[in-house]
Amino acid sequence: MRGTFLKPIVSLTSNQTLSKMKKLILTCTAIMCAACAMADVSGSWWGKLSLGVRGSLRIVLNIETDADGSMTATMQSPDQSERLIPATVDFCDADSIAVTIDAVGASYRARVAGGRMSGTFSQAGREYPLEMLPGDGAYARPQTPQPPFDYAVEEVTFSNPAAGNTLAGTLCIPRGADCNTPVLLLVTGSGLQNRDEELAGHRPFAVIADHLARNGIASLRYDDRGFGESTGNGSSATTSDFASDAAAAVTWLRSLDRFGSVGVLGHSEGGTIAVMLAGNPEYGANPDFIISLAGGLIPGREILVSQNRRMLMLSGCTADIADTYCAALENIWGGNGAPVDISKLPDGLRANLLVIPMHTSKSPWTKAFLELDPAKYISAIECPVMALNGTLDCQIDAGENLSALDRGLPASTPRHIVTYDGLNHLFQPAITGMPDEYSPISTTIAPEVLDDITLWIRSLSAR
Repeated sequence: MRGTFLKPIVSLTSNQTLSKMKKLILTCTAIMCAACAMADVSGSWWGKLSLGVRGSLRIVLNIETDADGSMTATMQSPDQSERLIPATVDFCDADSIAVTIDAVGASYRARVAGGRMSGTFSQAGREYPLEMLPGDGAYARPQTPQPPFDYAVEEVTFSNPAAGNTLAGTLCIPRGADCNTPVLLLVTGSGLQNRDEELAGHRPFAVIADHLARNGIASLRYDDRGFGESTGNGSSATTSDFASDAAAAVTWLRSLDRFGSVGVLGHSEGGTIAVMLAGNPEYGANPDFIISLAGGLIPGREILVSQNRRMLMLSGCTADIADTYCAALENIWGGNGAPVDISKLPDGLRANLLVIPMHTSKSPWTKAFLELDPAKYISAIECPVMALNGTLDCQIDAGENLSALDRGLPASTPRHIVTYDGLNHLFQPAITGMPDEYSPISTTIAPEVLDDITLWIRSLSAR
């Protein structure tokens, strides 16, 4: 979901919540002052910040010492993005270092000895042990495309008049393309993301666009509103607002008169948006075909409860704890169940339940998503539909969502529904499917998924 692969949903409330939390403890640019006697800390240091049931984040600190002894550095979390925020070094002596990140109310205090930093990362009254070792902690990303490309790449902008936004994106056009070449719009998941849907060091939409172009299919991917080079307010936007942006992109692609059929591929919340565009003529998009990659295809409230239950179980919680927590969630989000006794829940889960009502009331996206039911759109879809999911997806349950789609589509609507054994929400081969596995896995998208997408689109052209 948006925040995700999803801007995946990896928190116990929603992906958007964790996406915001991660951004608070993530990337930093530091202007560092020198102290008299300093440890030799020049170079790159990295460590993994454990967030309990919410997974973990790699933190990288790059430090340079100038000839005059002054120090500069950058800190970032490559599992989230490469964005940088300011920080200050309070001191750096022979065996200690202290960094304060005022912009996010965080700090890092560590002892430096034996070739490592051992200390505590603090934020919002919470403390997280963080040990850092020399190195940048980088994982291999062999599928990320590198220039020169065997296809044309155009940086473009288009507008959404309904919202007053200008969206910036990348148009990839295969060699020899003409007015019969299909073009695919790529729509990201929940949480504000760039056009590559960058997450955990992976750039899945760049990988998809590259594969499509090398197989004769054009594509457009774009930064979400209010993110990257796109304008507008993304922080208060709902799924319907993001669908409006996607509809504007489809309209713009058709206006070019450069391509043939226009399809929409969405990942996670983007898959929900693809269904909305195909099933609601009021958006004015009317795509010729759609592809849902782990799209949310059951009511939003059910999605959030389901993913909470599955991630709690994968995190080692008992079935009783997971059921109690999820029953409490359902009541908070408008359920009519009996009062739930949460006294036996772990402290962290009880604390989470206390803040969810406040978060929900302040989040237009969450309030709207809880009321969203894709069924009304699915029942009106007439164009061909492809829907893919993995058995290890702990954010969008494959069985629940794909079966809802298959049941809900009109009998006459062409469909191709595939479940991949052992793939997670990002369509990576995984062990548990939990979000903390996204970074260590070098595969961005399983090759068989990429091949199936291109073969299906080609089959439509052959009809």
